[in-house]
Amino acid sequence: MRGGMPARAGRAGAPSGAGQCRSFAVGRRLQPSRQPWWTAVGRIGRVAEQRTPTPPLNAGSANLFGRAASVLALSAQGLPAWLAAKASARMPGAELVLMAPGGGGDGMGGAGPVRTVGCGGGGIGEASRHVAAGGLIAFPTDTVYGIGCDPFDERAVGLVYAAKGRPASKPLPILGASASSLSALAPLGGRAARLADRFWPGPLTIVSRAAARPPPGRRLAPQLVSADGKVAVRVPAGRCVLGLLSACGPLVGTSANLSGRPPCRTAAECAEQLG
Repeated sequence: MRGGMPARAGRAGAPSGAGQCRSFAVGRRLQPSRQPWWTAVGRIGRVAEQRTPTPPLNAGSANLFGRAASVLALSAQGLPAWLAAKASARMPGAELVLMAPGGGGDGMGGAGPVRTVGCGGGGIGEASRHVAAGGLIAFPTDTVYGIGCDPFDERAVGLVYAAKGRPASKPLPILGASASSLSALAPLGGRAARLADRFWPGPLTIVSRAAARPPPGRRLAPQLVSADGKVAVRVPAGRCVLGLLSACGPLVGTSANLSGRPPCRTAAECAEQLG
């Protein structure tokens, strides 16, 4: 501190290797950068996390910078987790879209007629029964609208692929209400468990080896498991989607759009593209 004003942070040296964080020192200016502001904030946050232990609740202002910078550290998709949550909160049309299975004449034509329900208790309950009956559902997440189904129902999973026009050779992610709800499908350990603990709920998908012996009736549809026996799992943020996952259990969760088209951000867009 100089004269009651905080000292400026500046770059002390260049990174020592690929993927390493820059180090910063007090009293020197930051060099001009063409990178987005959140990239710089993320670097500062990561350095603060490395050098500043978690401060006690009564810590002084010097330690508060380390805590604030840590909160602003970048998520795996390049945006702060709080920014993704803000975007989710501003997403219009937080409704659930229930799609009748088998819109085509052959019974595998993707989504059929649609109707929307709210994210309240009654709507969640209706959505849960719809999924249990083999239906598809579109729901708001912490990023964009997703479309999904019961991941243990091979026919329903096939309908999701048909609705999106997505090749069956590309496995779909699985969403859960918590890491523990996904552990029987894809046990996480070591680095994966630490990432899940830090970034979930949030926009981080982890690829892990599928459970060799899942509980009875909980074997994933084969389309969801890659050729080398791995699955993609995530715990999203948002009250609506977490309420849905708590009621339904794990769900397939992929962006609600036709392959090659922009993801849907409202229930109306989901009905237009996929209904």
